Amino acid sequence: MNDAGGPAVSRWDEVAEGLADLRRRQGDPSFAEIARQVSLTRQAGGETQASSRIARSTVFDCFKTGRTRMNLPLVREIADALGAEPGLVDAWVAAGLEQARGAVAPRKGVSPAEDVSTGPAVEPGAGVAADDDRSEDRSEDHPEDHPGQATASAAAPAPAPAGSGAASDATETEAAVRAGAVTTAERPHEELPPPGVPATLAVMLVCLLIDLLGRELVLVAGLPLHLDMLGTAAAAMLLGPWRGAAVGLAMNVAGVITFSGGPPNWDSLTFIGVNVVGALIWGYGVHSWGWGRTLPRLLGMSLVVAVVSSIQAVPILVLVFDSLLQVGQDFISQALYQQVPSTAFSMPVANLIVSVADKVISTFVGLSLAALAPRAMRGALERNVPLVRQ
Repeated sequence: MNDAGGPAVSRWDEVAEGLADLRRRQGDPSFAEIARQVSLTRQAGGETQASSRIARSTVFDCFKTGRTRMNLPLVREIADALGAEPGLVDAWVAAGLEQARGAVAPRKGVSPAEDVSTGPAVEPGAGVAADDDRSEDRSEDHPEDHPGQATASAAAPAPAPAGSGAASDATETEAAVRAGAVTTAERPHEELPPPGVPATLAVMLVCLLIDLLGRELVLVAGLPLHLDMLGTAAAAMLLGPWRGAAVGLAMNVAGVITFSGGPPNWDSLTFIGVNVVGALIWGYGVHSWGWGRTLPRLLGMSLVVAVVSSIQAVPILVLVFDSLLQVGQDFISQALYQQVPSTAFSMPVANLIVSVADKVISTFVGLSLAALAPRAMRGALERNVPLVRQ
């Protein structure tokens, strides 16, 4: 407490609040996911898997305000994992130091550098004593899974005494829930058994039907889209790349049959590769390459699927269909042809425009559909796509 009776301002509040703001701008990844990214970065720098481990509770501590000390090297690692620009942490430290010096008057006869209420003066970029050493950072993970937004720790409990272990961490999480700093949805939940084969096949069948309905909607309404990969995207992001690829392949095979009762649509078989490769990109993008962690990455993944799909589709359209586009898309090609009278330009560009719009819709509609799946199926999806947990 300061002389005025209010709470003392910690010089590290600016750092904690900066980390929290950076986390929000990255889509609120869980503290466990941030810890995993820090560990992967350490391993890329030559550390072993065992030595690079870090407890998610240790990461959580860096987001809490009101601290008297801060593990600055770890803060830099967390900021890097969240995509911070170089020098941002130093700016936080400098701003926090100025704020603390301006908000807390030094005690009589004590210099600001010695006043424990503000902590020792440290130049930005210099080494800082950590709350926990590196060995403690890599200890076993504590029970809390997603401790929640730490910047609300004005209402959250104070850090537990050293050595209190996992029990005190769990108690702190429960107290944070009661104080409103952590929502009940962010608390750890028990692991559910994986779904059985019948449940998985049932979800794949539903995804196949969604693909077929999307394609039929486009044919009936004459939309300038495809919409035949909505279910494929959902299956790939929910169940994994190869199950998604199986749904995509099944869609092209089943697409031979038309709901309107017309002749078989054998053209559907020529685009099997487009659906299969798209499913693999969605599946591996989310589950292996980290493309689902933030909204910009999801959008980027959509663009990758769109470009790869067009690269495959354009040669098929030229060689098999004499550069013809389906009804609803030809007006785009005609508009481009009026600007540049060349089918070698207008048809590929028109296809790419349609593909970009279609794959962005497929990604986000598919993700929304996947989020409706039973909880036992969503474990991997929720770990890799923080948006699903919100």
